[in-house]
Amino acid sequence: MTNHFQESGTLPVPGLVGRAVRIVVGSLLLLLLGTILVNYQLGQAVPLNNKLWWLGVACAIYFLPSVSYVPFGREPNNQVQTIVAILAIVAGFVDLSQAGRFLGSTLALLLMALMTYTNGVGGLSYVLAGLWAVPG
Repeated sequence: MTNHFQESGTLPVPGLVGRAVRIVVGSLLLLLLGTILVNYQLGQAVPLNNKLWWLGVACAIYFLPSVSYVPFGREPNNQVQTIVAILAIVAGFVDLSQAGRFLGSTLALLLMALMTYTNGVGGLSYVLAGLWAVPG
């Protein structure tokens, strides 16, 4: 997905359905993030059997290229996913050397930070785009 410069006012303002879909998707992302944050404890290992955790991680990885430019104003880039994957592998090996398991607390902290950033920024931007009828 690449953004291209367009003249101001050339994109149509979304209608009621488009705005509602944005608000619902953003609210669901924020609800998912809130539920995960409430159940997360600092220092815990990656919860292998928690499906909600893995749904949050999957959403975070999927939305990462789309939301990585929102606060910084840069072009979306799929290389961000590669960098995060490398960091996750390094964090897993740190856990493996310290605690004897790959899915330990360092990897869990990295994934929690990733979910907080992507789901938080993505959810908030969708809700605001729906409320303000941002074209695009």
